[in-house]
Amino acid sequence: MSLSKDYKTLSEIKETVWRSTRRNSSNDELVVASGFWDNKPGFYMAWEVSDNRAECVSWNGKVSYYPRMFWEEKEYENCILVEDENELLRQKVPGQKSYWQKKNYLLEHDGIFYVPLVEHTKSKNGTQVYKPRLEKDIPDALTNAIKYVQWFNENHRQLTTFGKLLSKSKKARTRRKKRLEKTLTSKRSAVDKSDYLST
Repeated sequence: MSLSKDYKTLSEIKETVWRSTRRNSSNDELVVASGFWDNKPGFYMAWEVSDNRAECVSWNGKVSYYPRMFWEEKEYENCILVEDENELLRQKVPGQKSYWQKKNYLLEHDGIFYVPLVEHTKSKNGTQVYKPRLEKDIPDALTNAIKYVQWFNENHRQLTTFGKLLSKSKKARTRRKKRLEKTLTSKRSAVDKSDYLST
């Protein structure tokens, strides 16, 4: 939710939990931080500021925060929270995301829940590869915050790079997604080789 004008009295931010690496002209970084809004726990999109500015809250002697959005942390009946696979090949700045899964959607045996698998791709030798199928209708608060900041930063990148927002058609989005995956795969592979295969 967007914050009201009395955010300074209602906001309490504890710590940064995810960094987007985007900085503004004042060198403040856009982050996701945990905290409370009107005593309700959740996560903020906020600028982390290395100063105790008048518009900021929660100065701890090193940083303060200029909060912009808040997502309340909630729990859902008859659901369990499941961590999604990593998004190293889907996002320039990946974040760990989790989604609430309805128990009647999952497989249960002897009190243990199992996530269904779906066909994903073929290996180089033709073997079918599967991946967990998660329902993503109900993200947790941290996931909502990270997703919003990623979306916000991508729009900012498009506007500053191209002077406009790029096409949102399915074909265009699929093309950009594949191009990004190819770029990230190349970059991540280069890092892995330099870390583990150097002599």
